[in-house]
Amino acid sequence: MKNEKCGFQIFILLVAAFPFWLPLVLWLGYVLMGWMGGKDSAAGYEKRWEIEFSSEWKEVCHADSGPSFHGDGMRYGVYENVSGGSIAELGCSFARGKNDAVAEEFQAVAEALETEEKNQPDFTKDFAWARLAKEDGSFLILLFFPEDNRMFLAEAIF
Repeated sequence: MKNEKCGFQIFILLVAAFPFWLPLVLWLGYVLMGWMGGKDSAAGYEKRWEIEFSSEWKEVCHADSGPSFHGDGMRYGVYENVSGGSIAELGCSFARGKNDAVAEEFQAVAEALETEEKNQPDFTKDFAWARLAKEDGSFLILLFFPEDNRMFLAEAIF
């Protein structure tokens, strides 16, 4: 009887010292984060940048640098069926005209994520742009091409 009690105590010590459940909890957390974010990346942009996409927009391209526990990384998206009225409701102000610094930042994200040429903007066309930034250097660039009714997004979170 004394040996059984000693064996039980050793078992309890092993369980307490080696948390076999930790990988399971981490995996479940990762799965839950993906489920909460959903398949549509618009919800992620809206949450991170406090903006609101129109339900009429249709995502036709999405690329990202992969899953991250802290949410950092790069993301790229292309939306169709975007109108001038719907970008007015987005919650940020757009500027017209070319801005080389913004175009370079945008292209850096597109190249880092190896987006296909067909899913990249044509900077020879007329477009409006907005750049949202945070204190840590994170940014979201939105390019609206009214001629094509398309919105291109490039995001870098640090």
